[in-house]
Amino acid sequence: MRVASEFAVHEVVSGPEKTLVKGRCLSGIIIIGTVFDSIEKFGVFEQSNEAPLSSPINAKVLRIVIYGRIVSEITEGLTAELQVEGSPLPKLDDGDVLHVSSA
Repeated sequence: MRVASEFAVHEVVSGPEKTLVKGRCLSGIIIIGTVFDSIEKFGVFEQSNEAPLSSPINAKVLRIVIYGRIVSEITEGLTAELQVEGSPLPKLDDGDVLHVSSA
């Protein structure tokens, strides 16, 4: 499997009704309906030479907001706020990278 899209997490706001993930698209295209299938926990290893911890995730993008405007997609280099849902969503931290893989 190869990575088709990546989104770097900078801030997470979790509430009872929704989870908002602020960050930057590192590669590929992310559209409404995209499902992130893995997460790398980079922040945990800032002081070591260990590889980041990768684990499965199931987080679907419900909404994409750029500078207060709702859009249907983002591409590499753009910052955005994603509303995501998943059951259950793991704790997301600054420095994590969400991945969408392709076969």
